Amino acid sequence: MPKGEHLKRIPKETRLKNLGVKPLGPGEASQLLQVRGAAEVVQALKALSPEERGRVATLGLEALNRGVEDPEALAQALEELGVLRELWGRLPGVVRWILARLWGRG
Repeated sequence: MPKGEHLKRIPKETRLKNLGVKPLGPGEASQLLQVRGAAEVVQALKALSPEERGRVATLGLEALNRGVEDPEALAQALEELGVLRELWGRLPGVVRWILARLWGRG
């Protein structure tokens, strides 16, 4: 039996649940991308959940493509992310390491 063939007998929803992965919703896509930037920015992005990273990318693309039409909304969203980043930074290093390993980003 080829490697992984036995997994095809397990329903996809069960496999995803066992891996702790949330299935994509309608109209959603997932893609591995490389990000290049300041080390602290890359680390902050790695600390976010996939949904949060999508939200950050959406805000960034809107600001880039449309210009900042609503600076207050963008500032509020960035402030919320800053709070999350600050909380992440206050966690002890070993806790951040464990959480990063559990989330699959380390």
